[in-house]
Amino acid sequence: MKKIFLVTGILGAIFIFVVLLFLDFSHFQKKETEVFLEGVGDSVFANDILGIKFSYPKVLGVAYVRDGQMGETGEKIEIRFTNNENFIIGGITEDFSAGRGGIFTDTRGYVQRGEKHYFKFVSNKEEREIVPKRIIESKAGNILLLDDKSFEAERLGVSGPVLGVGRGNIGAVMNLQNSTFSGIAFWNLDVTSFTEKSFEKLLKSVTFTGEIPIIREESDLQKLMFIKNGQEWTSFVSYNFGFSFAYRVEPDGYALFIPEEPYSVKTFILTKKSDLDNMKPQDVVYKEPPVLTIDIFENSGNLTARNWAEKYALQSQYINTYYPIETAEINGVEGVRLQWEGLYGSESVIMKNGGYIFNITYSYADTSAERKKDFEEFIQTFEFLH
Repeated sequence: MKKIFLVTGILGAIFIFVVLLFLDFSHFQKKETEVFLEGVGDSVFANDILGIKFSYPKVLGVAYVRDGQMGETGEKIEIRFTNNENFIIGGITEDFSAGRGGIFTDTRGYVQRGEKHYFKFVSNKEEREIVPKRIIESKAGNILLLDDKSFEAERLGVSGPVLGVGRGNIGAVMNLQNSTFSGIAFWNLDVTSFTEKSFEKLLKSVTFTGEIPIIREESDLQKLMFIKNGQEWTSFVSYNFGFSFAYRVEPDGYALFIPEEPYSVKTFILTKKSDLDNMKPQDVVYKEPPVLTIDIFENSGNLTARNWAEKYALQSQYINTYYPIETAEINGVEGVRLQWEGLYGSESVIMKNGGYIFNITYSYADTSAERKKDFEEFIQTFEFLH
C-alpha cells in the first residue's frame, strides 16, 4: 500500500511539473506591468505639398515621400511605404517629361467630359479614356477606382508595354487642389497583401489638408501616425474630453502614458524615450521631471482659466509662483501661462473648454533649450474639437 501511495505521489509530482513547464504565465506578468493604457487607431499620412491627408493600415509600415526630378524635366512626387513596396502613390508636374516609358503614377489627375473620364498623362501625350470600375466618393471629391479593364489597351489585351495598372492589379486616380501637382494616382500591385476592401477604405478617408480624417473606434482614444518634416509624429485624439494634440515619436521622441489613477479627472503624461531608461514606472506616474503632462479638471463653476488658477492655487501651482500670470492664446483659445518653482521648475499653460480646465505642464530638473522648444512645439499642436 505504501508503494502505491509513493508511486501515485511521484506520478502526481511529475504531472504538476509538466503542467507548470508548459503553462503560459505571460498574462500574469502583463498584469503587473500593465499600468498604462494607450489609444488605438490606424496610421495617418499628411503632406502639405500635395495638400491631402488619409488614413492607412499600420501593416503597411511608415509612409515616406520621394520627390524631385525623376525624369528629364519637371518634378515627380511618390509616397511609398516601408512594409509594402507594391503600393505606390504618385503624381507629376505639368512640365514633367520622363525620358522613359510612362507608368501609371505619371499622372496629372483626370478630366471628365460628359459621362466619360480621361486620364491625364504627361502633358506632351494625349489623354487616355478610362472606364472606372467604381467611383469612390470622398471629402476630397470623386476618386476613380481602376482595374485591368479600365484602360483600352489592357482591356483589348494589346501586347507589349501599355499604360495601365497591370493584370490583376488595381489603382485609383484623383484631382488635387494645388497648382504644382494637379492630380495623383494610387497604385496597388499586390491585392493579396493589401486587399481591395482595405484599398477602398484608404481612398474614402482622403481629405484635403485642413480637414482631419477621423476614424472612430470603440475606444474614446485615438492615435494616428503621420510624417512631419521627415519625422514620425503621432496625433492623439480624445473624443470624450474633446481635444487633440500631436507629439514627435522619432527621432529622439516621446512616449505617451495614461495613469490608471490620475491626479485629476484624467491625466496624460509624455516622457522622452531617452529618459525612460533612467526612470522607474512609478517615477512616470508621479510625474518626476522631466515630463510633460496634461491634467484635466472639472470646472463646474465655469471659471475662466485665470480665475481657476487663482482659486485652486494648489492644483495650478499658483501658490508656488513668483511671477505674474500672463495671458496666452493657443490656436484661438485664450488661457494663461505661469512659471512656478517647487522641488523643480515648471511652466504651465491653462485653458478652459466646455466643462473642463486643461492644465498643460512641462516640468524640468534643469533648463534645456531643446526641451523648452519641444514644449512650445507641443503647445502649438493642442486643439479643441469643438
